Amino acid sequence: MSFLAVFNADGTPIDDGTTGPLPAETERHLKLVCPSRQTALMWSVPDAELEDKDARHAVELDGQFWLLGRVRLDRRDELGALLAASATDALLCLRAYARWGERCVDYLRGDFCFVLWDEGRRRLFCARDQLGVRPFFYGRANNSWFVSDSLDAVARAPGLTGELDDFRIADFLTGPLCLDFDRTVYKHVKRLAPAHTLVVSRDGGAVKRYWALEFEEPIFYRRRGQYLDHFHDVLARAIKDRLPAGRVGISMSGGLDSTTLAAKTVEVTGDASRVVAFTAYFESLTPDEEQYFSALAAKRLGISHMLHALDDPYDFQLNDLIVPTQEPGGPSVHKTARRAIETRMADGAKVWFVGEGPDNALTFEWRAHLRWLARRRDWTRLLGAVGQYIRGKEAREWLMTIKNLHSPRRGPGETVRTGFPEWIDKEFVERLDLAARAWRSTGHLRQGQTWRPCAMASFTSPIWQMYFEHFDPALSGTSLDFRHPYADLEVLSFMLCTPPIPWGRRKQLIREAMRGRLPDEVLARDKAPLTVDRNTIVRKTPLPPLSINPALRRFIDPTRLPDDSAGKSGIDPLDKIRTLDAWLKSRPQ
Repeated sequence: MSFLAVFNADGTPIDDGTTGPLPAETERHLKLVCPSRQTALMWSVPDAELEDKDARHAVELDGQFWLLGRVRLDRRDELGALLAASATDALLCLRAYARWGERCVDYLRGDFCFVLWDEGRRRLFCARDQLGVRPFFYGRANNSWFVSDSLDAVARAPGLTGELDDFRIADFLTGPLCLDFDRTVYKHVKRLAPAHTLVVSRDGGAVKRYWALEFEEPIFYRRRGQYLDHFHDVLARAIKDRLPAGRVGISMSGGLDSTTLAAKTVEVTGDASRVVAFTAYFESLTPDEEQYFSALAAKRLGISHMLHALDDPYDFQLNDLIVPTQEPGGPSVHKTARRAIETRMADGAKVWFVGEGPDNALTFEWRAHLRWLARRRDWTRLLGAVGQYIRGKEAREWLMTIKNLHSPRRGPGETVRTGFPEWIDKEFVERLDLAARAWRSTGHLRQGQTWRPCAMASFTSPIWQMYFEHFDPALSGTSLDFRHPYADLEVLSFMLCTPPIPWGRRKQLIREAMRGRLPDEVLARDKAPLTVDRNTIVRKTPLPPLSINPALRRFIDPTRLPDDSAGKSGIDPLDKIRTLDAWLKSRPQ
């Protein structure tokens, strides 16, 4: 389901010319015009009939409030107790607004994006969850406001020009992510940043932050077992909040984080038959042990295990580039391989847990932690931490430390770009002052959080909203419901507040917590990133010649493009250019 809300700030009644269509022509569109007639709430339904599970996202209260969106709440029983109400998640949001007004978001936890019409105040109240699991976009054309979880639904609204945002294009071509939370590829369409609200009335629109990731000091327990108990408690609750009524899937590698999710899910459900794991692995491209270790975990837990051997992921599929995406490089890119995997996964379950989070939250920031203890003059804990650090350090780690002493170190989360590809148009770089912009992007760290700088840099970066959007059905088109237990605010906050020494070293917190619950081989396994020898990859299908769209010449210098004449190299040096070129051609004229 995707939704779109339209608000005419001048009081003009809504008509079909104002609203425009939702982007998916194959879906049935439903529309609710509020009593004021200046607001319309619309949603698309992929099924022949509106199902109960979708109906809960369009709710009304006392003829005064209407809410439309996608809402899944954590700790809903606690919120229900505060409101003395038992209702669907969306209706709980509506009741929370009726009780606390804009402060309702202070009581909401979970994955949500919604728009709420307040008839008494004649305004729209919009909110996005704290980490940006659900997407949210908005734009204004003359006196009409458009808000949606679909970028296309806003970008194609009547009156919006579709003019491109040069900064967003530059970020796509030169780096891994957009440097700004609120930019989209369209100049006049904005993302509502995570943990922000938008209030729209006849006086205009106001965006406000309502939450920030903050913590002052580590959690210091007297006994090691208290850390393990705390981890088990918050993760079990996060899983319980996200469990569907039937089967649940685990997107499981052979690593520690996803197998931990599988083990805890079996424990929470009390029924291994409700849990199914899915593992994709490389069959021949590169040495890959995911199949072996994931099978060990699945056998130990007694859960069903689906294996999917990947063909060469670098083999070009013509259909992948012509599939329209809402932004360049969006989640529909590489659709051929992705859809094959999701089709297999759909046979096992509708809801799937994803295990990202601990690698970033449990970074081993021992230097920053020791410095912080020294500045606090907490000599007892400092000496204890130094002792734990020395005792826990293996010989290979000592060798790495000696090597790193002679290597220059970057600041926490630093992603400064020292240069740009030769094929980026120089006038484009100078006009936008891209070098200065990239440098400024590293200054977002909070100076007070110096004992966890890298972890804080990670979770205050736009990279997470980009990551979550690749799993969201409104943007990716997936038919699966992906959920992220490690992104639960209590789980995340606890991992960030555990002292890096000893719990961050090789994610010791999780290894100790899962002792006896997962195979020893899995617990002893180091993080094993896959590496591919780029020189040995040969395409089965040569890449087509690059045909440059005239619109692309605003951003690149065609005379400086790298040579792609071989056409059979697995790694495409023109990947970003080819993707942007195809996206520009796919845009409606």
